[in-house]
Parts: sequence; C-alpha cells; structure tokens
Amino acid sequence: MVKRNQSMLNALNLISDGVLTLLSYVCALWLRFEVLGGRQTLQLTSPRLVALIFGYCILIVLVYYALGLYGYGRLRRRREEGLCILLVNGLGTLGLMATFYVVRIVDFSRLMLVLFWLISSAAVILKRMLLRGALSYYRSHGYNLKHVIVIGSGHLARQYARDLRSNPQLGFSIMGYIGCERQDDLGKCLGDDTQVEAILEKNGADEVIVALDPQDIA
Repeated sequence: MVKRNQSMLNALNLISDGVLTLLSYVCALWLRFEVLGGRQTLQLTSPRLVALIFGYCILIVLVYYALGLYGYGRLRRRREEGLCILLVNGLGTLGLMATFYVVRIVDFSRLMLVLFWLISSAAVILKRMLLRGALSYYRSHGYNLKHVIVIGSGHLARQYARDLRSNPQLGFSIMGYIGCERQDDLGKCLGDDTQVEAILEKNGADEVIVALDPQDIA
C-alpha cells in the first residue's frame, strides 16, 4: 500500500514540476515584457519556440528523475535538494540559450531567461517544501507510515528506535525486532536471528533495518 502510494506521489510530483516549469516560463515572459516594459520582437507563439519550451520542460523533469529527486526522500537534506534544483535549472537555462542560437532564434531576452531560471527554481523548491511539510504533518498523525523491522537488540537498535520516536514526522513505525535480548523499547520481539528469513516473509515489512552492534557481527 505504501509503495503504491509512494509511486503515485512521485508521478504527481514529476508532472507538477513540469507544469510549474512551463508556468514559470509564462510568468517570466509577463514580467519581462509587461511589467518591466521590454521590447518584444520575437514571435512567442511560433511552433518552433513552443516545441522548444515544451521539450525543455520534459527534459528538465527527466534530469530531476535521473538525479533521484523523485525517489525515497524522507531523510534527504533540504539544502542539498535545493542546491541541486538551482544547479540543474541554471545549466538547463544555459542549454536553452545555446539551443536558441543553434536553431537561429537569436532575438530573445537574456533577462527573461534569468527570470525564468529564478522563478522556476523558486517555484519547484517552494512546492517541495510545502509538500514535505504536509507529508510530515500527516505522518506525525499516523498516516502514510513505513513499517520497519529492526534486526538487532543492542545499543544501535535502541538508539535507532529512540531517533524514530523523537522524529514522528519521518513516518516510520517499528513493527518489531529480531534479536536474542528482550528490549521493551523496541516493541514486539518477532524471534531470534535464526528465524530471520521466515519472519521477514511472514510480516511483509516495508523496510528492514540492520542495527547490529560490532560484537553481534563478530
């Protein structure tokens, strides 16, 4: 269920980024030529230009996808994600400018492209911040949870459980643990380490966390 919901959310996230990028281009045009009073000499509705912009929007979300921006992101750092979006959009805008020259579209506004880069980056980053905040709220109230099984019952396993309890917005719920020592703060003991395969097949957790102490591995 969680995996299906995550796939649907990732698809909606991808589509919304493409739509926001397209709307950002329209907004940049409006700011440059209507608000700032620029001189418009380029036919903005020409089929060639429209095809380039739509192609750019598709390409940019494919690059986001290739960089893992639509993958599992509960623990992803926001600053790194934001910098990645700024960099990709900046390189994409430079590539769009170069493409204009290649296809002989030379009478375009450089300021408009700068505005496009800033607006599209801000829109995508803001949308992701709002989405992350909404998901954190629902996860902290018990929705959209990932159920995990912890392998281990030592210090690392207990520390992992404490970290999850102190950050409910991450949306992880411990189904139980596999270990030889009884630890009430890890929840239900599902069995010992000789039954790992059978336990995992029976419970169907979304994720399995191996939190063994060094002495348990030796």
